Amino acid sequence: MWRGVSRVKENSFRSIRPAYQHRMNIKGVSFNDASWIKPAGHIWIKPKQDWVVLPQGDLTYEGQPENYDALICAYQRT
Repeated sequence: MWRGVSRVKENSFRSIRPAYQHRMNIKGVSFNDASWIKPAGHIWIKPKQDWVVLPQGDLTYEGQPENYDALICAYQRT
């Protein structure tokens, strides 16, 4: 379904953005064993709990990134 202004096509395990239709975000929670997943970055960190510690140097965004170029580059390096 398309949700809100951001027009994200999303279900419980993945999302596709119109501007990046050739890419899909897969949520790690979708897998029984997600230990092999290495995040390219972290978005929506503003509401994270204080006890959540993100690795130094990782890409972080308090909310929705304006574009995904830096995240795509980080993903391609992993």
